[in-house]
Amino acid sequence: MKQILSLLVLCLLLAGCTPKDTSFCTAGAPIQVPTGEIAAVPELGEAPVAQATLYLPDEQAQWVVPQTVTLEDVTAEALMAQLAAHQVLPDSVQVRSFSQDGQALFLDVSQEFMTHLSSMGTSGEYVTLASVVNTLLTAFDATSLALTVEGGVLETGHAVYDFPLEWMPDPAA
Repeated sequence: MKQILSLLVLCLLLAGCTPKDTSFCTAGAPIQVPTGEIAAVPELGEAPVAQATLYLPDEQAQWVVPQTVTLEDVTAEALMAQLAAHQVLPDSVQVRSFSQDGQALFLDVSQEFMTHLSSMGTSGEYVTLASVVNTLLTAFDATSLALTVEGGVLETGHAVYDFPLEWMPDPAA
């Protein structure tokens, strides 16, 4: 009896899949590739990617409009570099320090930032500041940004920014 049972099990194993029912057979079956958009998966050793919203001047440079970008990591340095790449800031502007305490941000930048703002009219200054402030507040889910230049107060000739800046609304709205 044992021999017949063993022979029966061996026959079933050797028989494999029959043409009548191949639903459970995967050997030699074609691989089904899903259709539609597939999210990119970082390769081993690749930096993860993150998205951030930049607030960039509109076509008339009268206000800022949101634009989503992909970054390796959302940092103040990466965001300021993106604003420079979109010609909001000069490439020479450097982040000297950045920190966050709850919903308050603290950003110290190089002298080139104040030089750039001082070279503009009041509208250009407001739009540039709105671009920086709104981008950083959104990225770090914060409500205020204390902005200093080389550790001192930001003064442009139009205004003295010796207070934390909050979300900057469209002045025409």
